[in-house]
Amino acid sequence: MTYPRTSVRQMINNAGGRLRAAGVDSPRVDAELLMAHALTVKGAPGAEPVTRSSLFFRRQDHVDPDTAEFFEACISRREQREPLQHIMGTVRFAGIDLLVGPGAFIPRPETELIVEWAGKQLRKALDNRRDKDGSSKPAPTAYTIVDLCTGPGTLALGVAHAAGNALLSLHRDLREQAEVNPHAESVGRLPRIRIVGVDTSDVALDYARRNVEAFIQNWRAEALDAGLSEDDADQLSVSLCAGDVTDLTIVKSIRDLCGRDMRDRDKRDGDNRERSSDLKVDMVVSNPPYVPENTAISPEVAADPHDAVFAGADGMSVIAPMMAVVEDLSNRGTIVAVEHDELNGAVTSQCLNDHGFTDVQIHKDLAGRDRFVTGTRAAHTRKA
Repeated sequence: MTYPRTSVRQMINNAGGRLRAAGVDSPRVDAELLMAHALTVKGAPGAEPVTRSSLFFRRQDHVDPDTAEFFEACISRREQREPLQHIMGTVRFAGIDLLVGPGAFIPRPETELIVEWAGKQLRKALDNRRDKDGSSKPAPTAYTIVDLCTGPGTLALGVAHAAGNALLSLHRDLREQAEVNPHAESVGRLPRIRIVGVDTSDVALDYARRNVEAFIQNWRAEALDAGLSEDDADQLSVSLCAGDVTDLTIVKSIRDLCGRDMRDRDKRDGDNRERSSDLKVDMVVSNPPYVPENTAISPEVAADPHDAVFAGADGMSVIAPMMAVVEDLSNRGTIVAVEHDELNGAVTSQCLNDHGFTDVQIHKDLAGRDRFVTGTRAAHTRKA
């Protein structure tokens, strides 16, 4: 069987060859993703988005001139090594789509490992609310997570997605318990999970605000569809805070932001059980700049903001001073995860130890490289 030059299959084949010649690492995959993007953008209003996998069933389809022209423009941009994510305007990260563009760091797949770790820790914390007999403790708790160097909302929203899944699972468990024992005491609402993303870049925070708005809208729709009440759907929140993660004054800004959130909710709900002075940060996550200066990088990485990628000669000029902020945010039992350069696992671990964290572990990525470090705050002494 022969294919016209304007078929989906032929255009992808031609584009893949051009991208390979341009030095793109994954030419075929990028060509397919950009074809799916073109077919979606130029498709009929309201039509289902075209995915890379669904292209298999459309490989013989004729590509109309308007779509072909748009696809050609996308391929030309990619030939110049413009990041695929900038061309498409979004990136898939930890189960959600994030808006990205020039001026904001593009999330990497390796960082999803921190989201997986955080999700496991959060589920464990929620499970600890249940007694040994399986019954649930009646008073809801609050769980606060801070993402330092959030960029376009990367870890804040990745963890928020995991938190939403944890709340849905807990809701199902509580509903099943109520069906088994309808005369049991009320378990109250689901626990509050609030997440704060911090960044110093106005451009990155603008992307983050739009991503937070889209996430919360989608979360509420999913939560209400699953049978959660309006109040329970509101128990998951994501806020953003502008500031330097290496400056201790950011701690007050974060605490003030969380305190305002608590006061607003308490005033609305008539609930005074939790005061801003009682605020406990349960988890801190961070994917800070950590690439040593003068490291050879690809044109795609060079498209990211320089100060979102590089961190001094040794890659530690952000992580090292940021640890004082992490320490000041933390209480006894606070857990932390920090991504780092593959050669800096040991030194990042030492930084955690030096700031009062124990059970410090280095976690590797799928390629076997040191990727991020975790630890637990052993004790908390408020700084004067």
